[in-house]
Formats: sequence, C-alpha cells, structure tokens
Amino acid sequence: MTAPEIKKKSIPTYETNEFTATVVKVGNYKEVKVNHLAYFHNEMENFREGDQVGFVITNVKKRLRSLSQNSYMHCYFTLIAKMTDASMQDIKHWAKGKCLSNGITEVFGDKIRKVKDTHRLTIGEMIEFLARVEVESGYPMPDARPFNLPITHEEFRQLKENEISKYKKIKSDLKHFLTQ
Repeated sequence: MTAPEIKKKSIPTYETNEFTATVVKVGNYKEVKVNHLAYFHNEMENFREGDQVGFVITNVKKRLRSLSQNSYMHCYFTLIAKMTDASMQDIKHWAKGKCLSNGITEVFGDKIRKVKDTHRLTIGEMIEFLARVEVESGYPMPDARPFNLPITHEEFRQLKENEISKYKKIKSDLKHFLTQ
C-alpha cells in the first residue's frame, strides 16, 4: 500500500496588473485582441515558456484610464516638477488634492481631504483631470501623440529629455519676459 499523493497548491510567482482587451469576430469565432499589446508583451517577459497561467475575462463597463495615459501623466508631472523644483510625487499629490478632491472628512479631530486614486479614473476622467492640472498649474501639457504608440524605454527617455529642454526654454523665456 502506497501513501496517497498530496497535491501542492500552486503559489503564483508573478501576477500581472490588469489590462484590457476587445472581443473581435474572426470568421465564425470570437477572439480577444489585447488593447495594449506592448504592455502585454512586456508582462509576458515575466513568465517562462511552458509556465501554466490562468486568467479571468470579464466585461468592463467603464474603460479605466490606459497605461499610456498613466505614462503621459507621469511624464507631464515630471516636467512640471523640473520647472518648479518640486518632486514629481509632490506635484502628483498637489494635482490629486486640487483636481480630484471628493470632499473633506475628519480623522482624529483633523480635517483631511479625500481624493480619488488616478488608477480608478476612466479614460475621460483622466483627460479631464490632466486638462484641469494644465489650467491650475499654468504649464502646458506635452505632445500626447507619442504615448499612443508602443515605444522602447530609450525612446521614452529621449522623448522626456526633448520635452524637458522645451520646458527649460519656456522657463527661460518667461523669466526674461518677467524681468523686463
């Protein structure tokens, strides 16, 4: 008589962030087309060939902001930070407090501002949020077109450097204008 085989529970070694896809009809079948293929391929690098993976497919009632929008937001906030000598995180906290406030509550007798998280914004809410940041900060948003394309980290770094040099020129021109 042999001992019964004990099945071990599988513990995930890596779990991706959520990403979106669209159901498309191909011939007589429906398939899933990943919306952000570059992100999907990047996430797949965390798995080995032959790994067993699982996934759940659900319909998304409201499409949440995209990863490219998030990258764009961080680039924009970094540019504002460079112009103001603040940190990118400080700019992000300021923007969320100023433009994503859900009211004020009291904790331990202190009044605190309740703010939405940017990862819970829909695509439209993210666009509105960044437009409000532009108005409130007075700093123009950079060109968004490159963020709709899958680009390499080096291309992103170069884009960021180009935008920083544009902002430095704006800052220099503004200082020159104000001192006259």
